[in-house]
Amino acid sequence: MEQLPEFLAEINDGADVVSGDRLYHGAEAMPDFNRFGNQTFAAIASVLMGERVHDTTTGMRAYRREVIDSIEWTENTGLSAELLIRPLMRGYDVRETPISYAERAGETKLDPIQGGAAIAKSILTVCLEERFR
Repeated sequence: MEQLPEFLAEINDGADVVSGDRLYHGAEAMPDFNRFGNQTFAAIASVLMGERVHDTTTGMRAYRREVIDSIEWTENTGLSAELLIRPLMRGYDVRETPISYAERAGETKLDPIQGGAAIAKSILTVCLEERFR
């Protein structure tokens, strides 16, 4: 949360969305399997959108109110990816900024295989919906 002022400064500087990039510094604290999965999701989204993104599943983002109000969001396991993909594909000014990543304090409730499949499906679905919108 110490980087929140930087996010708000980017919004005040004209960004529509600021998205934290946990992978920029390598995310050594992130388990290897998770890091691989997150890098894979980013690569898939980048190819489908035709624009490079680095971290589709980060939970640290800031938005202009207009962006939130202008998009109909779904509620699914891949929502975190959708929160980045829809604004990007609609032409909003989306900026990624490096953030630090600390090891999770507790166990995740998301099954890595089922959750990963749901996130990948969401990325594909959202990219196709936006492309043919």
